[in-house]
Amino acid sequence: CKKKRRRARARAREIIWAAAYLRYDGASRSQGARGYGDAGWGAALWRPGSGGKGAPDATITGYLGRESNNVSEYHGLRACLLQVLVWAQNERVTYPVIIQGDSMLVTRQVTGVWACRSANLQADYQRCWKLYETIREMGVDLRVEHIYREFNTVADALKDAVSDTADLEVRARALTELIAIAL
Repeated sequence: CKKKRRRARARAREIIWAAAYLRYDGASRSQGARGYGDAGWGAALWRPGSGGKGAPDATITGYLGRESNNVSEYHGLRACLLQVLVWAQNERVTYPVIIQGDSMLVTRQVTGVWACRSANLQADYQRCWKLYETIREMGVDLRVEHIYREFNTVADALKDAVSDTADLEVRARALTELIAIAL
């Protein structure tokens, strides 16, 4: 019965073909009651004209060590925002940019719908909020939207590859990519 209700409300969003799409996801493989475990995030981007369909034009992942799920979601969003900032600094962004994630908490907090009251999330929230505001002040038509998990499969697979793996080489590569995007 619960699955039927979810299927009824989980609809795909309208596609804007002229927009660039970025999707992110984060996860923490929690151990115990504290909610901290091996955490990772993934992000994928599609250039304008694709409608966010098909294979992404670029992907990036990050391994965070022991963190919470919401912190890893914020890191995925931050990677997307940094990419948009790079675009805005290097070219005139005349197309809409849509960032989508399946964390309703993170998308609502960063767009100002919900307040961020968690001390554990304040630093990540502030970083993302400042990036979001900076990009919008540059004149970019930036939207951050919640999408259901069923429509976020690429970013979901990316973060699973990082947070589920015990392969230190994969984690080291993810950390190197994170450092490169932050510069």
